[in-house]
Amino acid sequence: MDAGLRRLTRIAAAGALGSLLLGAPAACAWVPTVRDVSPGEAARQIQRAYGQVRVVMIYSTSCPHCRTMFPDFVDLAARYRSRGVTVLTFATDDDAQDVADFLGSKRLPFPTARVADAGPGDLRKAMRSAGLDLERHRGVPYVAVVDRDGTVVGETTGSGSTREVEDWLDEIGVAAP
Repeated sequence: MDAGLRRLTRIAAAGALGSLLLGAPAACAWVPTVRDVSPGEAARQIQRAYGQVRVVMIYSTSCPHCRTMFPDFVDLAARYRSRGVTVLTFATDDDAQDVADFLGSKRLPFPTARVADAGPGDLRKAMRSAGLDLERHRGVPYVAVVDRDGTVVGETTGSGSTREVEDWLDEIGVAAP
């Protein structure tokens, strides 16, 4: 990782990323940094947001559907942030630089992490502990909505739209902005 990216990582960690770990929505959008997490840490990040409505997206930068859906997902996250919705995104790419290149200088209303050092089935097993069923919903993009009590309201894979996510949010009383 070059010095500039390390410096951005430290800045984001002190501010916006820190607010995620404390369970508070970030105050503003920021240039993304890519933080490597284990499958278990990814599941713990979802669990730490207990008491909040969570939208989880697992994606790969090499997936055409993910690349198409990502801008709509960013827009959805920005619109629902004021409604107290916590958005968590996890890239499954082998190379952190691929994720950094894909995100470029986009200003995201959420942090993103790369699930690193995952063996076959590790991510599916870890996400099961957070209530997400990656066994039944294989592939990316994977998107789920988890209510304040930790119940998965809806989950989907493939070329779905953010409209489905908005419908799930509406089902649990999160009004559209």
